[in-house]
Amino acid sequence: MVLKTLPDSRGEALRVGVIGCGRISRMHVRGYLDVEDVAVVAAAEPVAEIRNDFGQEFGVDKLYDDYHQMLSSEQLDIVSICTWPPLHHEMVLAAARSGAKVIFCEKPLAIDLDEADDMLAACQDAGAILVVNHYRRFAAPYRTAGELVRAGAIGNIERIEVTSLGDLLTDGTHSIDLIRFLNDDNPVVRVFAQVDLSEVVQRYGHLTEAGSLAGIDFENGVRALMELGSATPSNAYQRIAITGSAGSIDVRGDSDLRLVVKRDGHGPQDIPAGPAESGSHAFAAEVRTALDALGGGPEHPLSGDSARANLEVLIAIYESARQHAPVVLPVSTRTFPLAEMASEREALPDIELQRRAARLGA
Repeated sequence: MVLKTLPDSRGEALRVGVIGCGRISRMHVRGYLDVEDVAVVAAAEPVAEIRNDFGQEFGVDKLYDDYHQMLSSEQLDIVSICTWPPLHHEMVLAAARSGAKVIFCEKPLAIDLDEADDMLAACQDAGAILVVNHYRRFAAPYRTAGELVRAGAIGNIERIEVTSLGDLLTDGTHSIDLIRFLNDDNPVVRVFAQVDLSEVVQRYGHLTEAGSLAGIDFENGVRALMELGSATPSNAYQRIAITGSAGSIDVRGDSDLRLVVKRDGHGPQDIPAGPAESGSHAFAAEVRTALDALGGGPEHPLSGDSARANLEVLIAIYESARQHAPVVLPVSTRTFPLAEMASEREALPDIELQRRAARLGA
């Protein structure tokens, strides 16, 4: 597959560089293939085999083992950052300093709010548009659900429930973004949560928990419930149930949407969600929206500010579990609470062993 190069109004395609050539980079590149006026011209990846495979697959011959060298050599208009979350901070800063007009960063934005705020400030100072890839906002089932909610198909929205596999930073960041999207990005004001620390492991360069359960209160009175990982009752991935005053919407996974209408005694009614879309099609829509913003259009719905709002809710969930109490937003915690929770847990005695000893009269 060779990337097409389509001219823009200046007679040139916008030049794209990719940092990190692993699996998620394929979504980005295949999305760029569907967008006129852009062309992927370079990529950076420290692992030679992965870097060379990427170059052969997509016809990219300007390959670097150091992203700093790529940024300084290629005069890129757009940079895609397809790496692990702990690496996002420095890479976004470097891309902003390089003069990139648009930076697409994988989710989550960062793993703590200090890094997130640093990234937002750097992009603002450089005049760069920062977009974070919570791509499901652009996928057909969720977009259709949002349109139905905004059209009043189920009356006034009252409650949103999400179940998903995975951990908070990997999958929960998508869940939070979808909850906020369906509630018209109203601010979150309070979180009350529990986190399963029975298995804390490293994934994608950061700690992850076994599961979580969170109640999320919005400023407009809507309440959300999120169940992740070990807290999920089934294997449903990103299943969302939206309850309104006159009906409900059930989105099952990424492709099956149902609208349940309660008024007038109607039963379940299937609503077409639109054509099945891969992540790359949703990403292509992200890119087109970013190009509109670059031309003076409205702010991108997946802006860095929106991604920071998602991250703050995730931090609040961890902090609520750590404190065993509700947390009111904005949060004061600037670090990653799971690391502190895991450290505290290691220092605690084995409570279960103590309970067993008490039952035995030891």
